[in-house]
Amino acid sequence: MVDAVLSDVVNKAFDYVIVGGGTAGLTLAGTLSEDASISVLVLEAGESNLDDPKVLILGQNAYAIGDPKYDWNYPTIPQHHLDGRCLFWNRGKGLGGSSAINFSNWTIPPAEDFDAFEKLGNPGWNWNDLEKYVHRIEKFQKPTQDQIEKELYTFNTDTRGHTGAIKTTFPVSTSSSLEIPYLQVMNSLDIPFTDGYGGKPCGVFHTTLTMDNETHARSYAANAYYTPNRTRSNLTVLTRAHVAKVIFADNTASEDLVAAGVEFLFGNNTSTRHVVHAKREVILCTGTVISPQILELSGIGRSEVLEAISIETKIELPGVGENLQDHQVTNLNYELDNQVDHETWDRMADPVFAAEQLKLQPNGEGMHCRGIVSMAFLPFSKFNPEESDAFFTQAETNVKKQLASSAYPGLAGQLELQLQVLRNPEVADTEILCFPGRGFYTLLGPPEPGKQHLCVFVFVQHPFSRGSIHCKTNDPFQSPDIDPNVFSNDTDLGILVEQIKFVRKLVEIDPLKSLIIREIEPGPERESNEDIREFIKLTLATAYHACGSCSMLPREKNGVVDPTLKVYGTRNLRIADLSIIPLQPLGHTQSIAYIVGMKAADIILVEKKKSEA
Repeated sequence: MVDAVLSDVVNKAFDYVIVGGGTAGLTLAGTLSEDASISVLVLEAGESNLDDPKVLILGQNAYAIGDPKYDWNYPTIPQHHLDGRCLFWNRGKGLGGSSAINFSNWTIPPAEDFDAFEKLGNPGWNWNDLEKYVHRIEKFQKPTQDQIEKELYTFNTDTRGHTGAIKTTFPVSTSSSLEIPYLQVMNSLDIPFTDGYGGKPCGVFHTTLTMDNETHARSYAANAYYTPNRTRSNLTVLTRAHVAKVIFADNTASEDLVAAGVEFLFGNNTSTRHVVHAKREVILCTGTVISPQILELSGIGRSEVLEAISIETKIELPGVGENLQDHQVTNLNYELDNQVDHETWDRMADPVFAAEQLKLQPNGEGMHCRGIVSMAFLPFSKFNPEESDAFFTQAETNVKKQLASSAYPGLAGQLELQLQVLRNPEVADTEILCFPGRGFYTLLGPPEPGKQHLCVFVFVQHPFSRGSIHCKTNDPFQSPDIDPNVFSNDTDLGILVEQIKFVRKLVEIDPLKSLIIREIEPGPERESNEDIREFIKLTLATAYHACGSCSMLPREKNGVVDPTLKVYGTRNLRIADLSIIPLQPLGHTQSIAYIVGMKAADIILVEKKKSEA
């Protein structure tokens, strides 16, 4: 149904009510509605934002991020280990969710990261199973031979999908005068060029973008899984519908709860609650921040949290909102020799140049067709081999301290898997990303006009720290308290210190060295480990990849959903988004959100078929 209105939904009944029209939600809706015998409703709190240039033109996300039309922009609570700093979590608001405003990187984790899900108690959630979804979701578009030779694009068509709805492609061009030297210097340190996919991303490579190489526009959940299917009579999508809670049918104390529908508010009316009914299931696809909030507002969670916001406890489920993990990032900034034009993103500060780039985009030219694609996924042992053993010993000590202060059941098993990856010289555990331009996380003001910069981002990819998300009020319009508890395990901070020291060695090697005039940040005055640690605390940001707040784990290990994504204690309430991921995987997480959405559809359709047999 095209452009549903409130009367199409209120007091109506649908087989499946999907809360959240983001990356996973629209993938789920588009796949479920292929079965014409079922009815699907999607409720999205944001606007549609379809055909919007701030969404479709990749580089325009810089203007969408922070804009309340496109971005929820959630603040965290002050972070104890960042000297009280608050971080801001940008999350897509509107159809497509964060796939509509992200940086479009398409990466796939190592096989070991997917296999870890199964080791934690989730049969069927392993590399062999989940890789199949990569092939179903992706439509890889090969570069030309000229691009391959000029840009050093490496790929293996066997590791890529070719028939899916999400189009991926290499940029038409890169800022090759910077990004190719970055690849070459990495390679000179025995870091291999790699395809980056197929479960073995360890090495250095140009990643692909979620972009259509014919229109040069963003390929994302809305134009892949909704727009082509919006005329289906069994698919209804209502935007500006803010869900307040799940409604449960009456039951006896010994029975699992049955989700009968949801209450929601519409548009600017924050006082009138509407109801829509679910004949089969309610599925939350509202993401790592909001899925635990809706559970708590619905009476599912830890009783003391619910009592504090005057919500009756329907299911005691202590794992709701716990086990929160997120990738953390900071950057080094370098000033370049201005005698060479590197075509960095610095030039976009000039409004005349920026306007020219918009005109070039439809033809596949200019900055908006480039993206940030030059990355290395490396094992930790690459950074400081001489001191790796001492670092691993300290990491084990930090884990023991963490476990001694935590009553979280099942955490020990997670952290042991992470220690195994940290020690493994064959498995990627970190990310270092090259960006032609001034970095985003800086202690300085805007760059000087006419200056050119190189930025190198460094990431914590498998964080040991654990945080939480909990309601602070029973008002559904108030965002919950987000506490990523950054650096509560000091190993995460130590990993970033070693990466910064490694990058400093990297840029002293030609062909990079001859391009750089000076290091701006952290700066030569910050030389010791302690100085670097303080710089990181001042500049650290989220990488927008949070997961785990409704973890798929056994119930006795603080799980919230089982391997079929059903919420424990319910018969027909599921969660299908990144909140169910129990252990943070390496890389950029949009691909995993698509996988969760499509796998959820398969699980649901199989169960439907069995129930009808």
